[in-house]
Amino acid sequence: MLLSCASKQSLTTNKDKIETSPKIIFLSYAIKKTSNGDRTIRFVNKKIAEGKLKNHNSISVENSKSGDLQLFQLDEKSNILQTMIVKNPLARTIEYVDDSKMFQTKHFDLDSVQFSLRLQLKSNTKFISIHHISDSRKETKPIIKTKLNLL
Repeated sequence: MLLSCASKQSLTTNKDKIETSPKIIFLSYAIKKTSNGDRTIRFVNKKIAEGKLKNHNSISVENSKSGDLQLFQLDEKSNILQTMIVKNPLARTIEYVDDSKMFQTKHFDLDSVQFSLRLQLKSNTKFISIHHISDSRKETKPIIKTKLNLL
């Protein structure tokens, strides 16, 4: 008796399964308050790594506050791919224990600071644009548009 085993799986080529692996982008910026109350942002650097961010609670535009930043991932035609709200990097809150061993909070308004962002990078993202959210929360003022030179 002669027995044979054969695989019934269909063969596919690599061209059929071309999928880009998910990427995370880490962006560093420096933000500074100007003498007239506006803000300037300077791009510091970026790093791209393979991976996927865990789902986390993001802030909606409706829940944003004046001073927060709105970040956009844009394609080559400046179409919005993703929107994200970043809490005001110039407003810091610290908690500490006072002499009576009670927790206290203290709020600081900084003039300048470096901050980092971590985003799930969309495959056709070409630009990152950051806007300042005004008091009305309906208007945003563009501050910086960073071109991503991705290979």
